[in-house]
Amino acid sequence: FSLKKILVPTRGGIETEVVQIACSIAKVNKAEVKAVNIIDVPFSLPLEPNVPFPVYTPLHRRSLLAEAILKRAQAIGGEFGVQVNTEIIKSRSIAKTILELVKEENIDLVVLGEKIGPDHKGLGKITEEVLENATCRVWVCGNVDSNSVKNSGSQ
Repeated sequence: FSLKKILVPTRGGIETEVVQIACSIAKVNKAEVKAVNIIDVPFSLPLEPNVPFPVYTPLHRRSLLAEAILKRAQAIGGEFGVQVNTEIIKSRSIAKTILELVKEENIDLVVLGEKIGPDHKGLGKITEEVLENATCRVWVCGNVDSNSVKNSGSQ
């Protein structure tokens, strides 16, 4: 079993640990890491990849957040001595986009982050779809949602 390409879909909040895990695996295996941030675009808006979202809209703010998340992923890669390639992708379906990337780019491992805790029962829809349909290995890294823990402890 050989790992040459690792995909890390990021979404905000828990990606630091997930990117660290992916970079650690990449360093040991001399693998490439690609971090992507997939922006879920409603059907009412165009999907043109090079057309920016209108300024001062939620999707524009989301694209700025995506840029910051991916810059952080590259910095984490630098800490591990691993180059992290990044891409922001506009999509109608996050899970389908992950699965397409797996096939198109011959990905060997997808590393997903998933919030766990009292407020999060089971896996999310995206994680379940990727686990069921991926043609490569998928690692799911659980991260306890600190808000859930605080809220459940005060009951």
